[in-house]
Amino acid sequence: MSQIKGLIKVSRPMSTLTGVLAVVMGGYVANTGAWLKVGLAGLATMLVSAAANAWNDYLDIEIDKINQPKRPLPSGMVSPRAVWIFSLVAAGLSLLFAAFINWPAFLIALLSNILLYVYSWRLKSTVLMGNATVAFISAMSAVYGGVAAGNFKPAMWLASIIFVGIMGREILKTLADYEGD
Repeated sequence: MSQIKGLIKVSRPMSTLTGVLAVVMGGYVANTGAWLKVGLAGLATMLVSAAANAWNDYLDIEIDKINQPKRPLPSGMVSPRAVWIFSLVAAGLSLLFAAFINWPAFLIALLSNILLYVYSWRLKSTVLMGNATVAFISAMSAVYGGVAAGNFKPAMWLASIIFVGIMGREILKTLADYEGD
């Protein structure tokens, strides 16, 4: 039971909801009424985010021992192997749900998973490139909602706003983590 609780914490469910909100907003501005597909896109987005959060924690366990020692991995609440498997399962499920939407949605989910894994593995330490990657994927959530609904163009302005906001937040987070890195 402790492992399950730890995996839920590692997925950071509250932070995954911001991506879902962007998907819903993208689906709303698409104005096609394809809410089942938008819902699947929201679920896929939540899983992409959960997978990325878990993978990031898996790779950052040593840094988190300094900066976030009470997180599930550094505290021993959950094993690294369980987090690694959880990350792969969540990413796989995100692709499965995306496959039921349409081909472009599947490709966006695949690209998002790949970019977020590469971000945690290599790009995170590049600062601006890493920040831009997270901002881009966050902004793509709105476009993803539009793609799922069948009309992504109205979501482009929303994606631009999200990109700028997330880019600023990511830079601030990077500065806060600098001491432990």
